[in-house]
Amino acid sequence: MSFALLATAAAGCSEDAPDPNAIDPGSFFPSYGDVAFQKCAPNPDEGVYDNTFNIQICRTSNTVGESVRLAYSVKVYDALSDSYVDGPKNLFTVPEQFTYTTSAPMGYIPVVAHNELMEIHEPIMLTVTILDDTAYGANTIEVEYQRVYPEESWTHVGTCNVVDGWIFPIFGLDGFDYSFDCSFEVNDADPLLYRLVNPYQSPMFYEGLRSYNIAPAGGRYYWQVDLNDPENPAILPSVSGFDFRPDVLPLGMLTICNGEGYCLEMGLDVEENIAPDERSTFKDNVISVNTCFFFEESGVGPYNNGGKGQISFPPYVEINQTPAGTPQAKIAPAGIGQSNGRLAVQYFNKTLNVKI
Repeated sequence: MSFALLATAAAGCSEDAPDPNAIDPGSFFPSYGDVAFQKCAPNPDEGVYDNTFNIQICRTSNTVGESVRLAYSVKVYDALSDSYVDGPKNLFTVPEQFTYTTSAPMGYIPVVAHNELMEIHEPIMLTVTILDDTAYGANTIEVEYQRVYPEESWTHVGTCNVVDGWIFPIFGLDGFDYSFDCSFEVNDADPLLYRLVNPYQSPMFYEGLRSYNIAPAGGRYYWQVDLNDPENPAILPSVSGFDFRPDVLPLGMLTICNGEGYCLEMGLDVEENIAPDERSTFKDNVISVNTCFFFEESGVGPYNNGGKGQISFPPYVEINQTPAGTPQAKIAPAGIGQSNGRLAVQYFNKTLNVKI
């Protein structure tokens, strides 16, 4: 499992380096951001994924074998009060004591996050406290942890067809006039989580826009599609792989999603935030996207592009499409593909006029 971390120390430490001969020896937490963390290398053969991490701890002495006592608390986010409330400590394993095994002025406290006990994207605050502290620096540190979607193992499923409602409208085009194919994969841990592989770098991607896309060739850009709730198919905020030339449109690399994916990411209620006629649907192996959002590279957004999109899975992919949990019969996707030959003849020998 992978995760996201954001660290803040309860108080800053001195700009000066610790004095190994300080009269008041003790340990403290640094205040210089994510340098305080190390992700542990996953070992899938032993069932260890990206759910382990280390918290850096500093000290004012250099004695090998010196130990420090630790305590920790856990809070979970409560949407009703818009605040953190006490949560179960078994969401994490933190040692009660840490021992310095070298004379180095710092070490790393191993922490295990038990993702199997957490909801995906549920904000959790882990606070670690040094009991044997010194006044030299901070004796507590907070880690905002979120279990995110499994990243460690994906299996190629086949080819899906994409109608683009994100980029084409910027050029004044209707994506339903031109569609393209790209490969897609299913997550081995979640059979209803898919990802499209490099849609905008697909060999079948429209040649006429290639000169406008300066994303590095051979990059890995995935659109994640969550179908766990078939009534609210979600294209999660995903780096698109379309990086605008600055002289054309200073937006940079776009991040795309649909309204349902944005709500899922932000913990918002779909019914309260998306009008019925703007919601996406999933039927007969086809996701019809009615709200195509994009963000600028700077994170500004989301913008509703006003376009319509579509993702059609092949007929041999059986996906749960009913709330009752009964898979629908395998149905071939709608025939919406258009050839690149028609694409080139009809449009791409013309001048493109970018609008936003």
